Amino acid sequence: MEDHHLIFVYGTLKNGHSRHSILEEQRYIGIARTIGQYFMFKTHSYPCLVEAKDKFAGKKIYGELYEVDTECLGVLDDIEGVEYNVFQRSEILLDEITIVNLPLFNETLTKLYRKTAEAYFYQKDISEYKEAGLFWPIR
Repeated sequence: MEDHHLIFVYGTLKNGHSRHSILEEQRYIGIARTIGQYFMFKTHSYPCLVEAKDKFAGKKIYGELYEVDTECLGVLDDIEGVEYNVFQRSEILLDEITIVNLPLFNETLTKLYRKTAEAYFYQKDISEYKEAGLFWPIR
């Protein structure tokens, strides 16, 4: 198991949002945009990310990258309801990355070279929700 993970956050975990305090002690790497294979929807007061059924029909979603330790990853998994299959943490493919802080660990650097990270994908029905666009603003 890796000691550090590169996490792409796109909603309430971003800087300035309601759950960002969880990431304050983790290393901020920069901003990123995904390849055009995803959609973001508004579910109640938070966004959810899903993979496009047609891999060529999605959008490029903007978010932030963090290098997080295993303890923080466990907290994130709890908050995102991974155990209850609300969100699942999976690989996400990135298109553009703007690095502000260099990573501290080789496993993070390897993912940056490969333009991959981990993100939380929504596992529930999205048919009642509206698309949220390319980025999640502070509300």
